[in-house]
Amino acid sequence: MKNQYYNYRAERAILIALFERTSLMMKLFNSGELKIDYFYMDFHKLLLEMVIDVLRKHDNFEINKKVLFELAMEELEGDVQNYQMLKKVITKIYEQDAQYKNLQYRIGKLKELYIRRTTYFGIESIVDKISQNNFKDIEEEIKELNHLYTKGVDSIGGDTEGEVVTDLIKNIKLYKRMSSGDKDLSSIPIGVGWLQRSLGGSYNGETYVILGFAKSGKSLLLLEIGYQAARRGYVVAHFTIEMPKQYCINRFYSRMTKIPADKFKNADLSKSDYRVLKKKAKSFASKGGKYHIVSFPRGCKPCQIEKKLYRLIEGYGRVDLVTIDYLNDMLPSKETRKGSKEWDVIGDISWEIVGIAKSLNIPIWTANQAKKEAEGKAILTAKDFAFSSIPMQHANATIYITQTMEDKNEEIRRIGFIMSRDGADVSGQDMLYGVDKCCMINSVDRKRRMLSD
Repeated sequence: MKNQYYNYRAERAILIALFERTSLMMKLFNSGELKIDYFYMDFHKLLLEMVIDVLRKHDNFEINKKVLFELAMEELEGDVQNYQMLKKVITKIYEQDAQYKNLQYRIGKLKELYIRRTTYFGIESIVDKISQNNFKDIEEEIKELNHLYTKGVDSIGGDTEGEVVTDLIKNIKLYKRMSSGDKDLSSIPIGVGWLQRSLGGSYNGETYVILGFAKSGKSLLLLEIGYQAARRGYVVAHFTIEMPKQYCINRFYSRMTKIPADKFKNADLSKSDYRVLKKKAKSFASKGGKYHIVSFPRGCKPCQIEKKLYRLIEGYGRVDLVTIDYLNDMLPSKETRKGSKEWDVIGDISWEIVGIAKSLNIPIWTANQAKKEAEGKAILTAKDFAFSSIPMQHANATIYITQTMEDKNEEIRRIGFIMSRDGADVSGQDMLYGVDKCCMINSVDRKRRMLSD
């Protein structure tokens, strides 16, 4: 009887310890103190939901929290996420409640999440080894991981066709090519040094959002990212919705030559300016890059951009990078529902842009307007999005660009991260320096870039 009571107490301890730990994580996450992947949040929220149900049914069970936690850790040998033990404990307790109809469904979901989480960590470990050119025993590891995943997916009725672990076995050669710097597979350089070091470049299928208030430099930063890719031989498609096409052409020539954009706008070029323009254009063309500017009217739709991209791909054979200036001037492809709010519309647009990036497997950079109240702030946050921060939730990374009143006098702009999904260092901030109002130079690379360009 004593042992039976101890076992029951230990089982309850495990659940209560899970409740304490998970609710704390939820509080930290909601307060912004803990950055955690949405996948893990799904896992913990599921556990939390199950634990709360049990606690409500057994609210008369009282014991010191510290003792409970120690019992739980002892029972699980320090691992409060052990699936087999959780399944055993939760099943036993719920068996006492014959009216609980969704037991098998919840256990199945827990198993599915556990298998995917285990596979995720295995893949992460394998990719880390590949990135370090460590291919020893890697095929065996992949086969073992694939066996675990396939077995788990079969038991929950999943489909393994095109599954990531199997694909990894087939594509080890591609990873080797990536590690050797193969241009067709490696990321596209961003050019702005601090962003490049933080993100590692622009990656195929990913979407990046730049947040900034009016005239903060969103368009200039999009130009810089596109220009840096084109001058390295990549094909870039720039979609301008906010500005006329000729205005963008003037800015591009200004960036390429370091001649102020106003001179192109007013056709006020000297003989030496023409010589510089021809020389730079010849040098640019020799690299094989393209910078194609497409102008769309306000109210255009993502489906129109996608259609144009297919035509460009037919013409050039490929498009490596896309910049769109910018989200708030667009409308969703599908007719908006009656009574839809502004944030629903922006969310639909950004979701379509993400879909284009993934379906064409190319990186897309775009911009989003910040609130008027954000003007002059030194740091922007998710709360500064105009209408909705949903584009940030859809993007792989969100960068802000801003200017204080003091910065304007010195032609300085500040950039920083609001969010990054891939573990990039989102701390700190960097400065961009205007050069004759035609380009932006990263602070660390300022002297080197001004000399080399």
